[in-house]
Amino acid sequence: MPLDGGHSGTLSHMPWPFPDPPETPVLADAQLIDGTDDIYLVQRTADGQWRFRSPDHLHADAGALAATTLGDIAKRHPLILQVASLDPGHDAWRPPEADGWATAPAPQGPTHFLQFEGLPNPDNAEHAEFGGAFINCWVRAHSLDEALAIAAADIEATGWTIGEPLEAYAIERADYTDDQQTAIEQFDQAQIDGEVYEFNTYPLDERGMDDDE
Repeated sequence: MPLDGGHSGTLSHMPWPFPDPPETPVLADAQLIDGTDDIYLVQRTADGQWRFRSPDHLHADAGALAATTLGDIAKRHPLILQVASLDPGHDAWRPPEADGWATAPAPQGPTHFLQFEGLPNPDNAEHAEFGGAFINCWVRAHSLDEALAIAAADIEATGWTIGEPLEAYAIERADYTDDQQTAIEQFDQAQIDGEVYEFNTYPLDERGMDDDE
């Protein structure tokens, strides 16, 4: 959901827009404090604390963040004035070159990796294009059962039918090796979006799931 961009992104000649005073302690990546990187993600925790993340350091543990003040980070990165109304328990992000911010409730719970085999439904245009797909899922949820339910609902809403999970377990970023960059990127994106799905399709002549039509 887009956020109101009513503030132009400058501290001069305007009232302080945040609900917290400028001297409020906040956490940020060091690259944001020294001005060598831009803010990609703004996190406001359920108890109202602020965190600011750069695009290249989203995977860093919160313990690696440095302390600064809300006023200092706003002075260095005035575009965050546009997200001053961010509700507790929500995230806001602004991809490079984007016109504005988007916001959503912050994903909750650990990340789970799931894999299904799926078939496009007969009324899905992809039914005439693909035999099926192996669907990798990264889902943040409070439990494995919740992650499975979320993934099943999301995938079926796109017009695919899935079988029983081929893989299903909680995973951490440290479980990946350096040569698994694509999976690491998907994991990192799930920390923001909550769910990421990767459809690895195969041809019609390899229709799967026991050749179920």
